[in-house]
Amino acid sequence: MLGGIKKLVLVLLSAVLSGSLAAAELNLFFYGAPVHLDYASSLQQAPILEGTPAREQLESRMRLWDEDALFNFAVSVKTKAQEMRLDDVATARLMRACAVQLYGETPDAALFEWLSLRHCGYDALLGMGGTLKVYLHYAFLTEGTQFVLFMGKKYTLPQGEPDPFSGKEQVFVSMKEPAAPRSALFFNMHELPLLGKSRRLRKCIFTYAEKEYKLFVPWMDDVVDYLNDLPVIALGPLFYQTPMNLRAQQVLHDSLSTWTRGFTSKQTLDFLLAFLQQAFPYKRDKEYLRYDRHNFAEQTLAAPFADCEDKAVLFAQLVRDLLGYPALLIYNKNLEHVSVAIAWSTPTVGHTVMYEQKRYLICEPANYGYRAGESKMPTDAPGDIIPLQSEL
Repeated sequence: MLGGIKKLVLVLLSAVLSGSLAAAELNLFFYGAPVHLDYASSLQQAPILEGTPAREQLESRMRLWDEDALFNFAVSVKTKAQEMRLDDVATARLMRACAVQLYGETPDAALFEWLSLRHCGYDALLGMGGTLKVYLHYAFLTEGTQFVLFMGKKYTLPQGEPDPFSGKEQVFVSMKEPAAPRSALFFNMHELPLLGKSRRLRKCIFTYAEKEYKLFVPWMDDVVDYLNDLPVIALGPLFYQTPMNLRAQQVLHDSLSTWTRGFTSKQTLDFLLAFLQQAFPYKRDKEYLRYDRHNFAEQTLAAPFADCEDKAVLFAQLVRDLLGYPALLIYNKNLEHVSVAIAWSTPTVGHTVMYEQKRYLICEPANYGYRAGESKMPTDAPGDIIPLQSEL
């Protein structure tokens, strides 16, 4: 018995001396959600890197961190991310938040972030331009954001607002790190992440057939902040597949299904078009933002204005949820305009388009007063079709 206790004491003493025993707690708020993580005391060091460090300085700095402690910390962050229903993209953002909490906005934090991501198996680069920057290899398309091409792959800055610079940058390749395979980061928000619970309401008023309708739709403040900080994602299935918050889904479904009870499918489309056209004021992003972006449904609920693609995504989701009809987006480059096309088997008069031997009825949720089948698109060449059902 005594020998067992002595052995346990020796193990604990060894853990303390090696820095592998957790001796501190990291506390932060990640988009309104409290995060508490234990980490080893060996990671608790003052920042020492300045400016743009040379490769030799980065290698030396890496040797000061206990590799096992760093690996365990990275794993604990990823485990916490899974508890919060964070996908790869959000997990990487949480990793950055932890690095900044430990080391501030310093080169040490960027190096720590990059190493932690690599320990989690994510494909990330450390750029050595004016400042150290972490670039991520996404498994989806982004637009307008600063990127680096390396070994035939595109690595993007994980920031919300696009940077006008894109091109070459020196990349740090460590002699110490093993050349293990890394995976691209996937965006998967079939369920919204468990972030802060702050909620606001959008007042929606519109008329249809000379009758006024009113409802209040909730949106999640912290979820919208997170979505606003994402890089600009190329318009496509990810927007269609990412839901709005459950309470908003319930409010919209209950109200809209009640109001359209007894309607034909065509009347329901016209009703939904009136809702989108009137309750969400139209304005191009560049008229009130510094850059153009595509909004998820949750962002559209929160934004003071919505442009054509924002309304198109929300409209397509509402049609799917109320009628169960598949949808496409149609982008006309000359008009810089996005319309929606709804799968339509009923004979009707209106503007339609064929896709994979199926007929789709074009709808214009951004154009005030337009009904289903009425469109500003040229009938002979409406534009490029963007499927929404397929996975990226």
